[in-house]
Amino acid sequence: IDQSVSFLPLGFVCETTGGGEYTSDDVPGYVNPATAALALTAVAGAVGAGYASGARARATARGGGG
Repeated sequence: IDQSVSFLPLGFVCETTGGGEYTSDDVPGYVNPATAALALTAVAGAVGAGYASGARARATARGGGG
């Protein structure tokens, strides 16, 4: 009778008239692992950028970097 979206893990949940629910197979099996890998890559990139920015700022403060 209704549907909702599950974000963790990604998927569609179909609700039945009897109060039950089931997850449909609309989201392929490779999507959730790929999403997790991309999220971890984004976090690692953000941490690396922050570290590089901090190192550059410390070098500039010491007067040795440009």
